[in-house]
Amino acid sequence: MKLGARADFGGQPFFTLACVGVDDEPDLERELTRLKALHRVQGVELKASNISGKPALVADLVEYLSRARIPVLIEAIDKRYLVGANIVEHHILPDVGIPDDPETMHFKRMFAEYLGVMMPDDVVSVFVGACLTPSKASALQSLRTLEAWLNSRPEAEEVAHGMVPGVVDSIEDCGVLEDDDDGYLRFLPRPDDSLKGKPYWMLPNQSCFTNIYARLNMKYRGNVSHLTLHHDETLAYQHILEGAKLALESLSEHAIPHHLRHADYRITQSAKLAFVQSDTCPGVQLADVLAGFVMRRMKSFSGQTTTPDVDGRRAFDGLMRLSDPASGLGINFVASGRLLRRMGVHWT
Repeated sequence: MKLGARADFGGQPFFTLACVGVDDEPDLERELTRLKALHRVQGVELKASNISGKPALVADLVEYLSRARIPVLIEAIDKRYLVGANIVEHHILPDVGIPDDPETMHFKRMFAEYLGVMMPDDVVSVFVGACLTPSKASALQSLRTLEAWLNSRPEAEEVAHGMVPGVVDSIEDCGVLEDDDDGYLRFLPRPDDSLKGKPYWMLPNQSCFTNIYARLNMKYRGNVSHLTLHHDETLAYQHILEGAKLALESLSEHAIPHHLRHADYRITQSAKLAFVQSDTCPGVQLADVLAGFVMRRMKSFSGQTTTPDVDGRRAFDGLMRLSDPASGLGINFVASGRLLRRMGVHWT
């Protein structure tokens, strides 16, 4: 994850990934061709980048999805919220409880919500800096920066002060380590390596991909061997996604059951994964358009004001109507409740 000079993630504060279940590619290709002509879209293929000002096209696409009964799964991440969740996981509650413990999950969500909305740029920058140059000293600097900020919050902000004991414990545990002890890595997220050995931290595309895989596993009740996941060619991250898929499958029934309400990580069968050129795959083009639309929608509601957008609202409401969380379908937001309320998203 790239933070950017102004802690704004290089002007891309959100990440989205979409998956669509296409059985009739020729029919989809005809519909994409029709909509390109109707909405005067230039270019060989349909891309999110060349329809950013055409929400009516997306609305028409969503209507087609409904008619054709094409299942849609979308992951939508607020990167600042993701950083907050990683801070909770590694600075505040490291090695606490098990993934499915309801009380632990409640506190993790509450703390991540607070950090995602409230934490200042210096807390974000120092934490990401510790990831980029991991050491005992950088981990301690991040922990102490977080502690100082939390202690500076008004007493009425009980959530902030509720995080302090966990941070203090982490500072003490990290501080007693020998300088040559790599135990400090416990307080930082584990990176993935690029093909050239360069580490990447907190990759939203990896977490989005694995959660979509787990959601598909739930939708098909573990019977995923007949599925082929087509992903746009991405040489820099291809091996990371392949590795993440294999790691997820290796958990199998021997791991601690990691079953969420809308995803099942107990994968006992293996789906195929293929990397393709998007101009040859209508399904990948459709997924790109949907992901780009949701990302722009999140960005438009993250500011202080929003411009009324009838077609955008029609497209978004249509996507929400395609949701069936019990089957793993729809949009899974990893974002603050405040942003979701602005967007008109309701959840239980």
